[in-house]
Amino acid sequence: LAACYWLIEIRGARGWTRPFEVLGVNALAVFFLSTLLARALLIARATGGEGRARPLQAVLFDALFAPWAAPAVASLAWAMANVLLWLLIMWPLFRRGVRLSV
Repeated sequence: LAACYWLIEIRGARGWTRPFEVLGVNALAVFFLSTLLARALLIARATGGEGRARPLQAVLFDALFAPWAAPAVASLAWAMANVLLWLLIMWPLFRRGVRLSV
């Protein structure tokens, strides 16, 4: 925290902080919508490679992330893709000045 304070406030290096600002401005909306998406991906069923119905989240994970990485790395990549998705969704709202609040 001290290093971030020094870098941002004292040195004025703010260029790399924009993604955190975009997600922070609408943090409650991102939290709510990401939870809603996670639940929807668990409820929705899709047929995997075995021919049986599985949660859509598991099918997507197994198809997109599991083939090219170890389980821990694939899980990290899934989480980073999720954050990137919400950053891409919230960026246009941030640029237009839309602030979703309670």
